[in-house]
Amino acid sequence: MSSEKNLNNTVVKKWEKVKVPKMIYLIDIVFWLVVAGVTVLIITTILSIFIR
Repeated sequence: MSSEKNLNNTVVKKWEKVKVPKMIYLIDIVFWLVVAGVTVLIITTILSIFIR
């Protein structure tokens, strides 16, 4: 758990050094949209299998 936090901290620090906050937010939003889309697809697929 601590190693994961350290990794996140280093990533955050690297991103902070690169001064493109708008780009980061854009990537973050797109990433979560993709994650949500994939999750919905998986759920609907599982549900359709169970319904049949």
